[in-house]
Amino acid sequence: MAAVIVFYSMYNNTKAAAEYLAEKIGAPLVRLQGKGAVNPVKGMMKISANPVGDPWSAVRDADRMILMAPIYAFNGVPEVRGFLKNADLSGKDVLIITNGAAPEEKFSAKVAAQYTELIEKAGGKVSLNLHHIGGEYKQFSGNTHAHQQIDGILSLVQAWLARA
Repeated sequence: MAAVIVFYSMYNNTKAAAEYLAEKIGAPLVRLQGKGAVNPVKGMMKISANPVGDPWSAVRDADRMILMAPIYAFNGVPEVRGFLKNADLSGKDVLIITNGAAPEEKFSAKVAAQYTELIEKAGGKVSLNLHHIGGEYKQFSGNTHAHQQIDGILSLVQAWLARA
């Protein structure tokens, strides 16, 4: 398997974007889900929470991983951190795509740095970070918006996939 898309989405903005990207590039999807509702305090405190199920087995045979995650409380998502802390990403090339309400991407760089550290500890290498605009807190912006955002970065994703 060449690439797999791993994503977390509570309010469906990242889900709509991940599904659309998967359709465009022909990649399988792995959805990370937590136990219960989003807890912004855990996000702010950079606490990890293991996702339910076994999402780790779904990435085992992939050479590349696209990690798509929203920005909560100006930080990463606890379930994404839990996934990365327990993942074996040895030799995997990773693309991080954050989704947030802030267009200036300043929180994206912060969250990508948090995830990059965990990815490198798990043996992976981040070679590209991208960002797209999601919805307002607890609001779904709609499929049209998500598709437009992915269309805006699709050529960069395709170039990343084309690299040897």
